[in-house]
Amino acid sequence: FLLAPHFHQSMKYAVAPRREIGIPSIFNHLGPLTNPLAAECYLLGVNRAENTRRFTEVLMGLGCEHSLVVHGEDGMDEITLTAPTHVVEQKGGTISEYTIA
Repeated sequence: FLLAPHFHQSMKYAVAPRREIGIPSIFNHLGPLTNPLAAECYLLGVNRAENTRRFTEVLMGLGCEHSLVVHGEDGMDEITLTAPTHVVEQKGGTISEYTIA
């Protein structure tokens, strides 16, 4: 984890509006999707299971070569040890979905 405002200079302008809104919003997803390093591989956690495929497709559109977008069935936006984790993996344009437990 890297705190976006420290490593992505343009994200510092999103801090105040994000705090003002006070609830999860699109700002929660902007940091990883606007990665200034233009990463070719991603491991991205999302807060809702229905967003796993959507974010996989967005990463493909951004030129990502290999990604794993994950959501823990316990509500975590990461791979979790306390419940199964739903994974949507994209490699070379091929998408597969599976669960790890």
